[in-house]
Amino acid sequence: MVRMCADGVKPEASRLNYPSALHGLWRIAREEGLAKCFRGIGPTVLRSVIMNASQLSCYDMIKEALLGTGRIADGVPLHLLTSALGGTVAVTLVAPVDVMKSRIQSSTEGATAAQIVARSLRNEGVAVLFRGWAPAWLRMAPTTMLTFMFFEQLKKIF
Repeated sequence: MVRMCADGVKPEASRLNYPSALHGLWRIAREEGLAKCFRGIGPTVLRSVIMNASQLSCYDMIKEALLGTGRIADGVPLHLLTSALGGTVAVTLVAPVDVMKSRIQSSTEGATAAQIVARSLRNEGVAVLFRGWAPAWLRMAPTTMLTFMFFEQLKKIF
């Protein structure tokens, strides 16, 4: 899927032109070997661990800290605020892994993950690690806010 999404920004001569995800997997396995279908699985798992651990823990820690001030009651406004803050921390922590994961997965050359990361940092600097942060936050913030708001409301019912 990463290769399919990245195809549109490549010059026409460099495009892979997979007509579907299944065809893309079949071509990768046939042309590059089955192991290439799993390229980037390590960064993908790491991204998921960082995202979920930071999102859940920050939500709880921020909520408890704000409740401890006595200035805000336990309700929807608190849940929306703490989930937005927790989501912001999670997106910020996961951004470097997300960028490198996408670069590793979209690479069609024979470079190792370490070589891809080193080349990106050397050519583009540390700022490359946070490329795409704003769109990621815009996607993540509403989802996180709604998830935790509904979670808290459902806890009251059940």
